[in-house]
Amino acid sequence: MKENKFDIYELPSGHEARFLKKMAKRQSETEKRLKIKRPTLKKVLYWSISVAASVVAILFWTLQKPLTLQNVSETAYQSEQYYLPIIQENINIIKNHTENKKITEDALKQLEKMNADYLVIRNKIIKEGHNKQLLNAMVINFDTQIKFSDNVIAMIL
Repeated sequence: MKENKFDIYELPSGHEARFLKKMAKRQSETEKRLKIKRPTLKKVLYWSISVAASVVAILFWTLQKPLTLQNVSETAYQSEQYYLPIIQENINIIKNHTENKKITEDALKQLEKMNADYLVIRNKIIKEGHNKQLLNAMVINFDTQIKFSDNVIAMIL
């Protein structure tokens, strides 16, 4: 029944003008909404970037705590605190001895070389972290410095 029936009625006058007016109004409303949303989107983007930058800055600030031997290896730090005063005392005894200048100068040069080796080991421990081989090397270096300086003191006194 409805298949062959056509709409024979005309549209009311002014319909097209009202339709175009409504379309223009809707289009301007969507443009207004977009204008409102874009600054909001920019604000959200700026805020999120600033928060992310703040988090990164805080992480760098906390992670840039200077690495020291005490922070990295408590055992190495305690060994250093035990041995270094003994070695320094022996070096002072050797330096203050005025006789046998040749022996004392050579001994001080050797102790300087051993100290340079110790500093290399110390820096490796700070860089690489707690390592038994490096700790062992450090203690052996300290023992060697003490034995060497004790032998020099025995020779010059």
